[in-house]
Amino acid sequence: MTSGVLQKAFEWLDAEFQKADAPRASLQGKKSAQDCLATLSASVAREPSLRKAIDETMREWISGRPPMQTSREVTLLIYDRVVEAHGFCQWALASGLDMPGGSKQQVLELLLVEYWSAVGVLRWKARLVDLQRICET
Repeated sequence: MTSGVLQKAFEWLDAEFQKADAPRASLQGKKSAQDCLATLSASVAREPSLRKAIDETMREWISGRPPMQTSREVTLLIYDRVVEAHGFCQWALASGLDMPGGSKQQVLELLLVEYWSAVGVLRWKARLVDLQRICET
């Protein structure tokens, strides 16, 4: 029997994903593929210098404190983590996985901080390469 902690983490992520979708679209605006490429390239280049601060922001948010007001750039970087964690968590649940023995907060930290730095950021950079290929054609 599973503990359901991954499901609880997913429900939190899904709520945040749904709440942030419209504001994110508004922040990003409608852009051409070239504009998206320039924005994503800048984010990929800048993210490592912001990672520790965003990690801390994520930990505070997970613990129940509302996320502080940040710049457009940081807000989008935070949302990128939520999108990545949401997708991975959805896949894990569909695969029948769970994380027994942990709390929802521990799972969220694993997904939004640890998973991001180990895997999520690599998948994000792969999207940049894909977008570069699209813009070259």
